[in-house]
Amino acid sequence: HYGEDADPRERAGLMERLLAVSKGAAGAALANELIANWRSLDDEHAAARALDLGFRAHPNDASLRSRLEAHYREREEYAELAEMIVYDARHRDDVATAVARAREAATLYRDSLENPSQAAEAMRVAWQRSPGDLGLLEELILDLSDAGLHAAGSQDVATALENRTEPTAERAALLRMRANLELAVSNTVTALADLEEAYSIDPAASGQDLVEGLDARRRAAAAAGDIEAERKATHRLAVVLGEAGNPSAGRDVLAEWVDRAPSDREALRTLREVDTTSGRWADVAQHNARLIEIEEGEDQVIAGLGLSDACRRVDQAGEARTGLEYVLHAQPQEARIRGALK
Repeated sequence: HYGEDADPRERAGLMERLLAVSKGAAGAALANELIANWRSLDDEHAAARALDLGFRAHPNDASLRSRLEAHYREREEYAELAEMIVYDARHRDDVATAVARAREAATLYRDSLENPSQAAEAMRVAWQRSPGDLGLLEELILDLSDAGLHAAGSQDVATALENRTEPTAERAALLRMRANLELAVSNTVTALADLEEAYSIDPAASGQDLVEGLDARRRAAAAAGDIEAERKATHRLAVVLGEAGNPSAGRDVLAEWVDRAPSDREALRTLREVDTTSGRWADVAQHNARLIEIEEGEDQVIAGLGLSDACRRVDQAGEARTGLEYVLHAQPQEARIRGALK
């Protein structure tokens, strides 16, 4: 209580300090009294400050909340408005309402304030109130990505994964989400581990993501001069493309690779098989010609006979002679090669 003869401003200042530590209905009542006092002193700025303090003291007071929100909207003070709405969301009892308010604040941060990091914080409030809603997590991750906060996004997805350990479509979706965050900062090895797990759980939904991850990995390995890593990613990419119903793209990936790595026996054998199936005999001949030089024993003979057959199919039987003679020189006892040379 204050004496009747107390200075009105001094009295209001004391009330404001008391309001800053007040809570609940008592705080709301004090705020309303203080707002009236400041307005009687023609100090609208101080009255608005008291309104904000009152709302924070009792955020469930609908009158204080609506008046403060209207104050900020009328003045287009969007930063203060968004902060107030987030505070409101944190203190709502109803989950659906809390989520809606947090998303409203995130929209303000994105559209009116162009602040994706603050939008992400608002979305985190929404997701924490409803952690089972992966749609909210997706919105949070988009905001974090726009803000360049990929590591924070990966951590949020990791939190969600901790509660989804079974091999479900939800887990696969989260793994893809985290992988895309890692790919955005060129962490291709980490991303591939997630994508391979996602593919093992849900190949139909994860195939394209794995293709993109493998392509990123092989390009990163090539740029780093890591030939073995590039080779491994290239071979896996060809397999996944084939499993995804695009064997021709897988074939082209391997063909591009053997142009750079002509002694890759496994790649050449795969190409020979694929091109034999599709009747690309000129290419089959080329693969066998390369294999002749790197194969041994029975595998070399198979390559020689394959070269002969492919050349005959394109009416160029004579083109096989050099390769056949190479095999015969290495294996002079091989009667099948002798027969092919006749």
